[in-house]
Amino acid sequence: DRLSKDALAIAPYSPFSRDVRAMFELYTGNHEHGYEQAKFASRLGQASPLGHYVDASLVVGATLTGNHEEAIRHGREILARRPSFLPVMRHMTASYASLGRIEDMTKLVEKIRHLDPKFGTPEMLSPNYGLPSERSRSLITAALRNNQLFKE
Repeated sequence: DRLSKDALAIAPYSPFSRDVRAMFELYTGNHEHGYEQAKFASRLGQASPLGHYVDASLVVGATLTGNHEEAIRHGREILARRPSFLPVMRHMTASYASLGRIEDMTKLVEKIRHLDPKFGTPEMLSPNYGLPSERSRSLITAALRNNQLFKE
């Protein structure tokens, strides 16, 4: 918390300072505030060659706050530039499922498993697995289980 606040005090208009704050908020369960910080970071980082890293927080925040259309729209834009960006891909699965786009979800799950064989397995339930929060883990796991894509 202190480091992200210090970063914002030093560079309040840095997309990376805002992104650090966004991810801190998303990790600690303050999803609405994290999503707002992610939107601000995204606007600040539009011209950056690393803007897709900042926009990844936008996808995570949109998924966690139920803005699934936005998560998918931004996710597709990011994946067009960086087709194997796993944090984006993982969260898009939950958004696709929430919108009933099961065919899109299934195709994406296949791509993820090619890159990450632990995705959708009990190993994904570990706190050491690459998901930013328990909310991310539960949303994604539920989406996979509800569509018979979780390998018990």
